[in-house]
Amino acid sequence: MSGISDGYIAVGFSKDMQMGDDNVIACTNRGTVSNNYQFNKAGPGPIDPNNLHFGLSSTAGGSDGPGRISCSFSRKKSFSGARKKRARDASQVFDLANSYYLFFARGPVDSNDNVQQHTNIPAVSAKQADFSSNHQLLAGEADRPLAKAHACLMLIAWVGLASTGILMARYYKPQWSSSKLCGEKVWFAVHRTLMISVVLLNIIALLLILAELNWTWSLQVAHPIIGIIVIGLAFVQPIMAFFRPHPDGKNRWIFNWAHWFVGTSAHILSAPAIFLGMRTPRLYLPDYALYIMIAFVVWHVFIDIILEIYQCYVNYSKKKNRPEEYPMGIQKDVPAPPPDNRGHFLRQVIIVLYVIVTAGLLTAMVVITAKYPN
Repeated sequence: MSGISDGYIAVGFSKDMQMGDDNVIACTNRGTVSNNYQFNKAGPGPIDPNNLHFGLSSTAGGSDGPGRISCSFSRKKSFSGARKKRARDASQVFDLANSYYLFFARGPVDSNDNVQQHTNIPAVSAKQADFSSNHQLLAGEADRPLAKAHACLMLIAWVGLASTGILMARYYKPQWSSSKLCGEKVWFAVHRTLMISVVLLNIIALLLILAELNWTWSLQVAHPIIGIIVIGLAFVQPIMAFFRPHPDGKNRWIFNWAHWFVGTSAHILSAPAIFLGMRTPRLYLPDYALYIMIAFVVWHVFIDIILEIYQCYVNYSKKKNRPEEYPMGIQKDVPAPPPDNRGHFLRQVIIVLYVIVTAGLLTAMVVITAKYPN
């Protein structure tokens, strides 16, 4: 086999069209041809630590010009029981009397010529290969529509909706105080709508990725662990809100702090979950997708800081310019002061600008996720 790579090229034998629990034969640019297993939890590694060529013969290969690798090998269809015992696990030795899907990948090697995680989404055969016959197989990029849909929904939920909803709850309670939306204060109606949407999108996204994984779940890597924590925290929020005390209740402060802590924790953890998700084998998005996500995080933190500083300034100005208080009983006929609208215009400009920039960054990430590497 031959291919374009500066590190290694590999062909994998898989029982399904999912990566993991596969038999992989890799050829490096230094001429090493190795027979490996690949587990999602363990990464690639030799079937027989004492013999990289386990089950292979007539191996030859190496660099075939700048950025190109070519190699050849022979592999027995089946192995005897004694031969299998040399492997770490007999299940790692695939019997080619059976049919398997073929994966084709490339990636880097370390200083010891050990293969590392692939740098592209592997091409996969459209159907299983029958090694007792001689026929052509067509392979294309593994599209992973369910994994991509999961990622897109999570991006919309946490980058777009949750981020805006959190800013509304923290900085926009005094805004539009004389207006109502659906019978509620504007900030509350917007916040509630956005956060309920976040929960619904998280549930749909969870079902999609479970369907992609054939309704199995592995907590051997960081992304699903952080992801399930984020989803759990998001699900707790509306339950707490449903049982919240009256605004004048003596225990309201407990709810306020708990609601803030759970929501903030979920939002903060969503960022590393997204970064890790972008590098999972089912997506493995290009570097520029990570850079866009970094740009969003910087943008959100910048706006958060600006709004926090501005709110402190407005509160200080209100306190400094507060009218002198009259003794009790003297001010009963004094009309109430008009609502203090200081800062309203600038806050409106900031939230509009925030939504526009965030929508642009979010759209770019969703398009990259949906289209890459097509």
